[in-house]
Amino acid sequence: MRNRNPDTKGIGLIFAVASCLFLPLCFSIFLCFECASDEGAFENALDLVEEGSYSQAVEALEQLIPETKNPEMRAKYHYLTATCYRKSERWAKAASHYQSALEEDEFPFADLARRHIAAGYQNLYNYGAAVKWYEAILSDHSDGFSAQEAQYQLGECFYKMGKHEAAIRHYKRFCKDYPKDRRVREAVYQIGRAYQELEKWSEAYITYQGMLRQNVKGQLAKNAANNIRILMFSHPNIAVIRDDRMHCGLALYYAGQYKAAQEELGKAIDAPDDLSAKAAFFVAESYYRKREYEKAIAEYTAVATNYPKSEYAVTAQYQIPLCHRKMGRTQKASTMLAEFADAYPENALADNATFQIAEYQMEKEQYKKAADAYGEVLLKHSDSNLIDDALWNIGWCAIKLNERAESELAFRLLLSEYPDSSLAGSARFWMGVNYEKMEKWQAAVDAYKETISNNTWYYSDRAVRRIQRLIRLGKVGEEAASIQHEKLKIDESAPAWQNINAPIPVRIQELLSLRIFDDATDELLMAAKKGEALESIYYNLSACYKKQGDHNNSWRYAWRLSRLPGMKSADGAMPRQLHRMLYPLAFRDAVFSNSEKNDLDPLLVMALMTEESKYDPSAVSWVGALGLIQIMPPTGREIAQRLKFETFDTKMLLHPETNIKMGTWYLAGLANRLGKHVKETFDKENMPESERSYITQMLAAGAYNGGESRIRRWVKRYGVEDIDEFVESIPIQQTRRYIKKVCNSYEVYNSLYNE
Repeated sequence: MRNRNPDTKGIGLIFAVASCLFLPLCFSIFLCFECASDEGAFENALDLVEEGSYSQAVEALEQLIPETKNPEMRAKYHYLTATCYRKSERWAKAASHYQSALEEDEFPFADLARRHIAAGYQNLYNYGAAVKWYEAILSDHSDGFSAQEAQYQLGECFYKMGKHEAAIRHYKRFCKDYPKDRRVREAVYQIGRAYQELEKWSEAYITYQGMLRQNVKGQLAKNAANNIRILMFSHPNIAVIRDDRMHCGLALYYAGQYKAAQEELGKAIDAPDDLSAKAAFFVAESYYRKREYEKAIAEYTAVATNYPKSEYAVTAQYQIPLCHRKMGRTQKASTMLAEFADAYPENALADNATFQIAEYQMEKEQYKKAADAYGEVLLKHSDSNLIDDALWNIGWCAIKLNERAESELAFRLLLSEYPDSSLAGSARFWMGVNYEKMEKWQAAVDAYKETISNNTWYYSDRAVRRIQRLIRLGKVGEEAASIQHEKLKIDESAPAWQNINAPIPVRIQELLSLRIFDDATDELLMAAKKGEALESIYYNLSACYKKQGDHNNSWRYAWRLSRLPGMKSADGAMPRQLHRMLYPLAFRDAVFSNSEKNDLDPLLVMALMTEESKYDPSAVSWVGALGLIQIMPPTGREIAQRLKFETFDTKMLLHPETNIKMGTWYLAGLANRLGKHVKETFDKENMPESERSYITQMLAAGAYNGGESRIRRWVKRYGVEDIDEFVESIPIQQTRRYIKKVCNSYEVYNSLYNE
């Protein structure tokens, strides 16, 4: 029978051919859908890693691993999963996934994986296993941060295992290979400890002394000095020379262990030479630091008498009147300082002595005598670097004496003779205040405008507010007093800023894409040491630290970035983003929520945090204040009771959220109490609520730093009718400057975030 469709065979052939072409295409499309699905799941996992949701990220990644055919991607999934376990301190799980990643040939992060496995074993106190992994790094990855870390950690592991000879060997190798590493000093100290464990007393002693000859300051120097004392006491056969005693004594002195310092320094005094003079001087200094001023006077006198040709003799004589002043013997101190300046007119301290006399008079609020004494500085020490300070203080004394014309002359002389002085901007501002008090309204406005145009730190903002007040009071017209003030100078075209996108090593780019910011940070730090592409390196370091919640180090690298050549224009302008990196909204959620609860401006809290700790939760001040907003432990205990905490421990102040909660509550209390006084003072003046609030914030900041009782006492003495004169009258320089710094930072934050 004849086929009625002659084309059927052809159609079948076409279908067959089409099938051959179409099926692979369908399979390819299927693979693309699978790839797209995996990619979406992976991106979701990356987002979870970045936000710190490690458990959820692990779930997503462990589903992806068995489904992934690409060995390179599977290794990266393992590495990222291991990172999540490491962040959760699940070391065994982390090690398992790191090892799975290492199964991929030429895995790009093999050294990092081995380092994390080794560190995990260290955290589990399995130092033997850690050693094997660190040694593998040195064998297979001899360069880079991992090798550097492995060399140091091998010393640590062997020390923990009691294998002190091996520890010494690795510490010494670390010091030799990486002499610029910040831990070299720690390694040397550990070598000394290892020698002690081996009962090699002389070697330990020599090692510690070598440390002190490099640097007698810091915790490690203190520890070394105390170990030296133990060695000298328990092993009297160790050869000790006077110079050793000197270095040990100085380390103890700088550590605040004054009694021990006096003992060691005293043993260095043996002959009428420079070494004895130096030791005797620091014995006197230790008594001064201990506030035992009578003993300090006796020791300073001995230095001047016994070592008259020493470089310390004249300095000791200068210190004696300072001791008398500390004991309240102001007149005697002034007389002795005058005698010192006359006896040693060519000495570098002569101008300081004359200046100190004026300072004493200023502290006693004897402004006429103070002005005369500052005048002596001008007459007798015309080449002194204190001349601009003396001129400024003469101008200020005249203000306190209400001699506005004389004040203007002093400030004008300062501006003409020392235009580059750091005091020039404040002199312009106070000239404006003088004109204002003399009712020379337009002259005042002109002086304020000049202050503003020079963008003089804190004073330009105060000048704006004073002009606004003059307009409000009808002293000048808005047109005549019109101002244009930008707190921050913005320049997005800064040449160096364009380099922040410069290529960085591919390995670092890959780590950043995987959101493994701590590994990326280590690599970036190594790259920074090469000094190449620093704009890009510092920018990425700042960003990485921010991602890790380390706002202090993020700020540090933003600051370094801002100091690179070409990052600022000639007038100091910088890109807005860089300004925000220097003034970040650190710990934003905690600051904003607690500020709202306490009816505080959150940007004021940010400003306080900036000046108190530079966003460092572990900050500890020299007086013992702790945390982000620097709270003293006794104050913290009292706040905890008021906030009804179940328990309180000093360490709680190092917890960011707790510190912010306590600090904002305390600051709000100060503002509420001091605000009542501000309201009463300015009730009759038609002052906007925003300005009253600002003055209240200034007082609250001062109270936070100097204490509420002091601020209240100063308010009673000086009044706050003129808030600028009040701030400048505060007798404690630290508190006076603190208010200005907080106000300046507050204005910066307002400019950046309240547009």
